Amino acid sequence: MVAFVESLKLEPGEEVRAIYHRHGMTLMMRLTPFAVALIILFLFLFPLFSLGVRGVVVFAVILLFCITFSVRTIISWIGSVTILTNVRLLLVERFGFFKRRVSEMKLDQIFKVSYEVQGIRQSLGRYGTLILVVMYTGENMFINDIPNPQDALNEISLAVSAVKKMTSETPKQSEAHAAGRETNPQFRQHAAHDLANWR
Repeated sequence: MVAFVESLKLEPGEEVRAIYHRHGMTLMMRLTPFAVALIILFLFLFPLFSLGVRGVVVFAVILLFCITFSVRTIISWIGSVTILTNVRLLLVERFGFFKRRVSEMKLDQIFKVSYEVQGIRQSLGRYGTLILVVMYTGENMFINDIPNPQDALNEISLAVSAVKKMTSETPKQSEAHAAGRETNPQFRQHAAHDLANWR
C-alpha cells in the first residue's frame, strides 16, 4: 500500500492530507472463521492422520485453504484505503491478490459529508460509514469501516471548504486585477499606444 501511495501521480500543487484505513476489528471478524476452522482442524489432527494418506491429504487441503484465504483477506484489508488530498478523494479497494479498483472524486464535487454508526459493534469499536453526497446528481458515495468517522468527516469537510473557497475567490480576484489594470494610467497609456500602432 505504501508503494501505491508513493507511485500515486499527484497534480501540480496537490498534497496528501490523510490516509484512512479500514478498522482493525473488521479484519479480525473476517479472519475469525478461518481461525476457528484451523482450531478444529488441529483438534482432529490425530484422527485424520490415523486414516493414513487420505487423512493427510484432507488435512493438507483444509490447511492450505485456510492459509490462502487468510492471506488473501489480509492483503485485501491492507490494500483498501481512502486517500484525501487537497484536491480530490481517492477510494482504493483491493480484492484479493491481483484485483484493485480506484474511484476518484474531486473535492469541489462534494455537496455534503455525513457519517453513520450502526449497531453495538461499530459503537464500541468507534468506526462507521462515511456518506458523501455528490453535487448536482445527489448520488451517495459510501466509505465503509472508517475508524473515528467524526474526525475523518471534519478533515474532509475542511478540505472541501478550502477548495470551494479558493474556486469562488479566483474569479473575483481576476476581475479585481483586470479592473486595477484598466484604472492604471500607465496601462491606459500603453493600451492607447498599442491601439494606435494597430490602426
